Amino acid sequence: LFTDDVLYVSSSLRNVLVNLALGAGLATLVMFYFLRSVRSTLIGVMGIPLCTIAAFIALLAFGRTINVISMAGVAFAIGMTVDNTIVVLESIVQFRRQGLSKYKASVEGVKDVWPAVLASTVTTILVFAPILFIEQEAGQLYSDVAIAIAGAIFASMLAAIFVIPVAMARQPKPEDNDASGQQWLTAKCLGLVSAVIASRLRALAVVVAGA
Repeated sequence: LFTDDVLYVSSSLRNVLVNLALGAGLATLVMFYFLRSVRSTLIGVMGIPLCTIAAFIALLAFGRTINVISMAGVAFAIGMTVDNTIVVLESIVQFRRQGLSKYKASVEGVKDVWPAVLASTVTTILVFAPILFIEQEAGQLYSDVAIAIAGAIFASMLAAIFVIPVAMARQPKPEDNDASGQQWLTAKCLGLVSAVIASRLRALAVVVAGA
């Protein structure tokens, strides 16, 4: 009995690539929904390809191959790589709206949040670090995912601290419609929270439903 694994591997890699593209697209849409600015969204998502490349470099540095498991790890990391970018972007935008210059707002925005970005990145990487010490088949299976995610997350931190501020420093001042869009979204979110906590019974029902 002869089997051809090429078709299975090719199909699996194709599925992972599709999921990778869908994850990047959905992450972009979510960023635009909250940032309400095309320029800020484009600056934020430009770190996604950088972090994806960094994940492959990390796999190469640890002597791992590109396979279905490692590609899945890269796909998992897509949504996590924009977290640091969103934090830095929002901080810079807030300083811009306070009247600071583009350069000053970028510097102050990074200085204000970089300890939190560093702590978040280090804790995420340390969560996956013990997987590298697992031996036999389980170690080989899960370590590829851990290495890909850790490499992408570390690159996202570097991009958020060094690349995003430079791009934001060259961006024009946020438009008024961007600010009004964020205010509208904030008002809607606060209204939803107020509706949930209006009564103790309703809040308890939401907690139970979420659990």
